[in-house]
Amino acid sequence: MTDSEKFEFYEYLKSSLSPKLHIPKSIIENFKPGVNISELQLNNLRSQTIWNINSQLSKALKMYIAIKELSNDPDLNYRLIRVQLKKRNLDRLLTNKCVTRINELNKSKIQGNSFRNLADAYMDYLQTLLSDDDKKKQLEVYELYNKYFSLSMIFELIILRFNNEVTSNSQKESKNYFLNDFYNCIDFGKIMELLKTNFPNYYPVIGMWNDFYELYSVKFDLEKYHIVKNNFFSIMDQFSDELKSGSFNVLTDLLIVKREELGIDLDRELFEIFFKKEAQGLTEDFTFNRIGYNHFRDNILIAINVGEIEWAEYFLNKYSDTLPEKQKNNDLNTGKARISFSKGEFKDSITFIGKLKKSSFIHYSDYFRISIKANFELSNYNECFLLAEKFSEYLKRNKNLPSSFVNGSKFFIKNIAVLSEYKMTSDRKRLKKIDMPKLQVKNSSNKWLLDKFNILIKSNS
Repeated sequence: MTDSEKFEFYEYLKSSLSPKLHIPKSIIENFKPGVNISELQLNNLRSQTIWNINSQLSKALKMYIAIKELSNDPDLNYRLIRVQLKKRNLDRLLTNKCVTRINELNKSKIQGNSFRNLADAYMDYLQTLLSDDDKKKQLEVYELYNKYFSLSMIFELIILRFNNEVTSNSQKESKNYFLNDFYNCIDFGKIMELLKTNFPNYYPVIGMWNDFYELYSVKFDLEKYHIVKNNFFSIMDQFSDELKSGSFNVLTDLLIVKREELGIDLDRELFEIFFKKEAQGLTEDFTFNRIGYNHFRDNILIAINVGEIEWAEYFLNKYSDTLPEKQKNNDLNTGKARISFSKGEFKDSITFIGKLKKSSFIHYSDYFRISIKANFELSNYNECFLLAEKFSEYLKRNKNLPSSFVNGSKFFIKNIAVLSEYKMTSDRKRLKKIDMPKLQVKNSSNKWLLDKFNILIKSNS
């Protein structure tokens, strides 16, 4: 809990809204922000009594969290008020509430559930009109309900199909045969035509998610990607921050997946997404304590890959404090190690990456790759060998690593060993072991190895 939440909870405990607690008043009065239960004067109480106090406070805390969530959630707030007004037969207040809700939704930015919320609000409004004789008004509201219900159905169906495609691609063992067959029965092209004809104002928003699906499901087309991306940039000001951030994340994940899947360099495209997203102030994912959902590390890596070193430093300094405590030191030290390496400060790079507390294959990859490359730049070729062997042993010990990570790591280990052997022996025959066709595939993982190889060839030609 934040300090302000602790203070709110303390005030809540003293209010009539809190559940009836079986706790001595003296305990409640001493339970102030910044004071832990262990600091209260409980020495004279039995262990069972102390357990009961903790249980009662936990119960109160759950209620406080629920009330706080309700106060911050306008959708839930509306639904609960609507139910209470209906129970009490307060028809005029209910009608006013429905009309106010519709006006607020129409003025607000588009969210993932905007069409569904509008459909529900118009149905609620229609229910209040059924007791009147104004059939014209009833028909008008009914048609609006149908409009937004149709839009919500189409939008939700397209997003569900997109999510199913992403899940199927990321988890090959997932076999949603029914869903795949179900979606194959639907002519989405025809739906898009109807949408464009009947609801032209909403077509760009809903059509964008259909375009996201096609970028994932068919052969990746970079020209098509740029069209979809530019369309998003042109309409994103209509979106709520949540939907806007989600759209940025879709494009980010798409580029990362296609970069790994196809072995193509999409770093410049990724940097554009990161740059635009940061400029929009959308940084919530940096607080996520889960690898793959938190793109802090990726922002720095990609910025360095495209030569934006100053931006990487700016980003590291500005947002490192937003990271969850559990991963802050790791991401901070990895970022500093990468920036130091890109500036030619190889000893500093080794020092920073040496502080890494490895708990994921991503950490091991960062540690070994940065350490090996920095030692190679410092001509510590024997150390490169030792680190490469340890990296190889790590891969052998851990059988459940992603295949793409294992294959990429083995390729790196094999080629760094060849380069190190050559530097120590000057035997040019060893360079023939380099897998040139694979090395020449344009991606950021290969760039450093290829640059080192080309320097060696030029120096001996």
